[in-house]
Amino acid sequence: GTTWNWSNLNYRSHFPEFALRVDGNKATREFSLIVYNDTYTLDNPDSARAILHADKQMGLSLAYCDNDDPNENPKTRENMFGSVWEPSPGNLHWMNADTFGNIKLTSDLSTGIYERQSISNSFELYNNYPNPFNPTTNITFYIEEPGKYSLKVYDILNQEVATLVNDNLNTGLHKITFDASKLVSGIYLYQLSGGNKQIIKKMLLMK
Repeated sequence: GTTWNWSNLNYRSHFPEFALRVDGNKATREFSLIVYNDTYTLDNPDSARAILHADKQMGLSLAYCDNDDPNENPKTRENMFGSVWEPSPGNLHWMNADTFGNIKLTSDLSTGIYERQSISNSFELYNNYPNPFNPTTNITFYIEEPGKYSLKVYDILNQEVATLVNDNLNTGLHKITFDASKLVSGIYLYQLSGGNKQIIKKMLLMK
């Protein structure tokens, strides 16, 4: 007979962020997703990070499972909602992408899709969102190589007004919320530095 080698895999790290917004009876769940190409391996996943760009098309399907019965223990799956229809017997997307849905990436920053310009860069700094903002905005960056990094904010006269990060960071996507409640309206610069490299971008505070 055939001998199978198997293990239980947890891909939670592929989804760095989750958010839940509730408005009356409507619940909206949001997430960020790290995309890998078909060279992905467990021992070196970052080398397989896909480069995202506007108009890139990919297959994607989502499913939500729950069990909100407080009296059931141990719990079993109660409900499952999928984004696409699957032929019988269903629930095969975890091992087969034949019936995945399709998505097309957009350059609209409100989607939270962050594009890596080059896999050779040691880090990427993305446009803050929202922009213009009042009084808070999110600054997101990706670190390829672990090490010491700083993220600072300067006014238009190049005077430092805030240090948001000054620490050793691990590989991955990092998001920082900048609170400009005590600053006046105007253009500000935010700078990500590490090693001998730096990236500077602009943002607009409008009160």
